[in-house]
Amino acid sequence: VSPDQKNINPKYLRYQLDTHHYWKWVQVNSMRSGQPGINGQQYASFPVPLPPNLEEQDLISEALSDQDELISNLELLIEKKRAIKNGVMQELLTGKRRLPGFSGDWTEENLASFGDVLNGLTYSPADVRDSGTLVLRSSNIQNDLLAFDSNVFVQMDVPQQSTVEPNDLLICVRNGSRDLIGKVAKIDERCTGMAFGAFMAVFRTEYHDFILHKFRSQEIKKQISERLGATINQITNGNLKSFTVLMPPTKEEASAIAELLRELEDEIAALDMRLAKARQIKEGMMQDLLTGKVRLV
Repeated sequence: VSPDQKNINPKYLRYQLDTHHYWKWVQVNSMRSGQPGINGQQYASFPVPLPPNLEEQDLISEALSDQDELISNLELLIEKKRAIKNGVMQELLTGKRRLPGFSGDWTEENLASFGDVLNGLTYSPADVRDSGTLVLRSSNIQNDLLAFDSNVFVQMDVPQQSTVEPNDLLICVRNGSRDLIGKVAKIDERCTGMAFGAFMAVFRTEYHDFILHKFRSQEIKKQISERLGATINQITNGNLKSFTVLMPPTKEEASAIAELLRELEDEIAALDMRLAKARQIKEGMMQDLLTGKVRLV
């Protein structure tokens, strides 16, 4: 497409080619024949909503460009904050950097020495119902957080050892995707009384926040990778118990490290919310400005 710049601002046209109106038009016109596609003549027929003069096009393009710049700056800031957090996490979780007021030697410990690994619930399709006890599965962990968009309920006697408690660490131990093995989320009060499935495990420890960060670090990810089977994407409870981690000499230091990392995560989460809001605002601006619903002149 070679815009006639006497009649249309190329930036304005570019924004028009990213609207819902445009993609709906593409979808309809690309499916009119057996082979999906749009030829040049069809593409040239796309109806572009135009304000009466270039001045208004320029103002619309400038407003949307400003919003794009805000979004880009937020993306760069989030990337920088994540890099900082990863660097701090690597140093603090291995004892290379100590927080003020703490001293003493770190030691290498098995997970089994300071926590319990619990088995998940085995159930059959006949146990599944529309309501009952919710069984937490891999799909209930999204972006390191608990999610409840895809739930399975069972009606059966659920052993106490297959139910979760607040501060448990829910871990994916078997999955069709190797990349999902080891993903983890911390259980909160919403999940009290829920069960967890056989492809999951729970690690219960008083060091829950500290170990949560360990599971997200290379320290445990490397051990998971080394123990995955050649044909089955699985780690066993025995594997989990045998994982070794560097531990500080006191629980107080572990808690202080976890709290600092949580603050960094909260800062990134707040920026993510700002970014989502900025993208939402841009989408609304495009809907209003590129259709003439809102005028700038």
